Amino acid sequence: MFLIVGYEGDRTTRHVCAAARAVAADHHFLNLGAAVETESVHVEWSAPHLAVTVGDERFDLSEYTGFYSRLYFQATGSPMRDAALSELVSWTSAHLDQSDALVINRPGSGWSNYTKLQHTKELADVGFRVPRSVITASPEVASELVASGRWVSKPCSGTRSETVLVDLALCERLKVLEHAPTQFQEYIEGVDVRLHWLRGECFPLQIQAASGVDYRFGEGENEFSEIEVPDEVARLCAAFCEEAGLELAGFDFKLDAAGEWVALEANPMPGFDYYDRRLDGVIGRRLIEMLGAGPGRREPFIERRRRPPLSSPLPAE
Repeated sequence: MFLIVGYEGDRTTRHVCAAARAVAADHHFLNLGAAVETESVHVEWSAPHLAVTVGDERFDLSEYTGFYSRLYFQATGSPMRDAALSELVSWTSAHLDQSDALVINRPGSGWSNYTKLQHTKELADVGFRVPRSVITASPEVASELVASGRWVSKPCSGTRSETVLVDLALCERLKVLEHAPTQFQEYIEGVDVRLHWLRGECFPLQIQAASGVDYRFGEGENEFSEIEVPDEVARLCAAFCEEAGLELAGFDFKLDAAGEWVALEANPMPGFDYYDRRLDGVIGRRLIEMLGAGPGRREPFIERRRRPPLSSPLPAE
């Protein structure tokens, strides 16, 4: 039996739950959203076992052989409910990082995606071609950059936001960098490719943006088509995921004018439902098959021999 962890309002979580129901897979769903709606959230820990109760539902995490995790804290605006959700997320994260079960993905895996410059370096370290990237709080440095070619502005962290082309209007606002450091990245002109890597399998889609630099925010309908993945690109995806401890990743590429694959990022918690609907649900089906099969040969994020005793992840009172 496996456990799906996420928010009922999240589209990817709903997509995975639907894929599990479609094949009557033996699973449970831990709805993090219920933790902020109920009056009762309870954590029971007796090393190495962890059980959480949300409302009337109790989940003994040691009973599951697989987990699909979209586990993150989402502030509610209520200090009391935020505290309950934080406790649930903290304890569950600690368990998933040390569990012998198959976890897609462990909370401690793929952390560099939240620090984009380090993330770009790690992609380059395994052999990907990556765009030139600079984080700066200097208007002078930024001015020199944009004078040297075409650049985009994008977030420094893992927070989702739109990538925009640095145009004349943006150049006029470079002085605000003194108060808000920004990442600038070399603009790679060409079509986009989203490739989902799932335990050795590649599921790619080529995307022709209807408008704008960032196809996710453009107006109109994007065009999707199948594309073959070069063996070397597949090998590098596997190498990166092995280094990052990822079972599933959403790789974003640009194909430049020469057809070379340029890696932009590898998302460790990809919202893949948008793409899977255009792939007839194949990613969701394979994900459910793997979760049902259990851990196989993969090691936990923290190897057994290196694990410290599990203790409370919360500050002492």
